[in-house]
Amino acid sequence: MPFRRVSRQVIATGAFLSFDRMEIESPDGQRAERFMLSHPGAVAFLPIDGPDALLVSQYRGPVDRDLLEVPAGKLEPDDTDLREAVRRECVEEVGMNPGVIKPLGHMFTSGGITDERIDLFWVEQLEPVALQPDGIEEEHAVVVRFPVADLERLVGSGELTDGKSIATIARYLFQHRA
Repeated sequence: MPFRRVSRQVIATGAFLSFDRMEIESPDGQRAERFMLSHPGAVAFLPIDGPDALLVSQYRGPVDRDLLEVPAGKLEPDDTDLREAVRRECVEEVGMNPGVIKPLGHMFTSGGITDERIDLFWVEQLEPVALQPDGIEEEHAVVVRFPVADLERLVGSGELTDGKSIATIARYLFQHRA
């Protein structure tokens, strides 16, 4: 018999998150209280524009600094098509409409504390469109071009510290090795 969640109670809610108390039960019947941050999920993607990858440098309040990241965004309640969520976020964050959207799998950001699942993609055949930032961080974000050939160095050097970005780029590089 596997572990199972016995109960879950919302303790507090925010704009799109909730903080929940859970009771879990082990295979031998022991019970324990755990807490989690409930998240609606997100998409993250690596835009490829010819020989370059487009990353975004933007301020992140929880770490109080700018982070270099792949573009990403949380899912909205009416997001039933992950590719459309990627398309929306690509327009919002890099001002590009992708012609091709390819999946790279998914990841859990920190399974011990949150249920946040991020579906990963890479996009190409980018068509410039009007940038449509959503929020003050995106209004001040900067799109940074890196040669695709430099992505492995960027991840390996520690210059890139954002988990979803490391995972997205690593999956992309793994799929595109010669």
